[in-house]
Amino acid sequence: MSGGIKRRNLDNSLIQWIMNEAGLGPGIGEIKYVAPATSGTSQYRTQLETMGVESGDIYTLPSLAYAAMEANRSDVMLLSPGSYTETAKLSLSKARTHLLGTGNPGWRQGGGIFIRTETVGVDATVDIAAAGISMGGFTVSQEGADAANLTPLRISSTHFSAKKLDLWGFLVSDVAGIEAASCLEFAAGASYGWGSTFEDCSIGTTSGSTRTATGATTNGVIYFAVVNQSGSPAAYSEFHRCRILSRAQSTGTTMVKVNSTFGIDRQVVFDDCLFHNFWLNKTNTLTGCFYFDNVTGGSGQIILKGANALVGVDEWVTQDSGHVVASMPITGTGGGIVIEATGVAGA
Repeated sequence: MSGGIKRRNLDNSLIQWIMNEAGLGPGIGEIKYVAPATSGTSQYRTQLETMGVESGDIYTLPSLAYAAMEANRSDVMLLSPGSYTETAKLSLSKARTHLLGTGNPGWRQGGGIFIRTETVGVDATVDIAAAGISMGGFTVSQEGADAANLTPLRISSTHFSAKKLDLWGFLVSDVAGIEAASCLEFAAGASYGWGSTFEDCSIGTTSGSTRTATGATTNGVIYFAVVNQSGSPAAYSEFHRCRILSRAQSTGTTMVKVNSTFGIDRQVVFDDCLFHNFWLNKTNTLTGCFYFDNVTGGSGQIILKGANALVGVDEWVTQDSGHVVASMPITGTGGGIVIEATGVAGA
């Protein structure tokens, strides 16, 4: 078999770990490996060869390993710690394939594993172009210095799942004022994003460039790009225990941009998430966390469930249209908005 150790020879503990991390049942497909060249700071390739993986079956880039995977049999790619620079968009177009990092479990910098691009004109580092794909345990970074380098991750299909995924965008000033730029994009297309789940992920960064787009042309760390009802917008997407991170200090900039009220459908849930906007020297906080280009019509709602927290932003939403609702304890607009920890207990 090309592409790794035969499944029957895999250690049971590795099989169990893959099943747990990817949320798969016992019928996993073939295993593909990605590791840097052996050096004084990387012995992963040597270790894989010691385990019985042939050197020709260990790939140097995720794109090369993905080319060897097949759809609809739950093939798994295991990425060793390292930085993997792609020069073209990595389009994950094979249904029910899975990418897992094998680094440390820290929530920042994805266990020392990076899929990145700095090639001008690559609009998305990774594009989820088939249903049932999952990823986790690494960082996806967009570093191209051009206004066309829009996002590290674009979702162009349905039922995507992410765990412990770190998404970095807005690292260069070229996209700081671009309306369509983001750290996570739900693309404009037929049901793109339906049934997608993010768990323990970090979306955005408080470093990099300060975002400058404001008002009707504001960008967002998360961007729902559908502009009308016929676009079949994202529905039933959920974010659990995630961090949504931003660096901006123009009052009209926002954290989550919805292209119109039709950019979402049914429900998009944020459960126990932290929204943190970093503003240098506390010069300006943002006015609102969520922004809709058009508040008329539409049946979708953003539901704030559990103990969400908002830092560096004045309100969850300034547009009173019923499209953002919360189950958190609410006093006026203050539910979940972090305040300075002073004053008498219980006040």
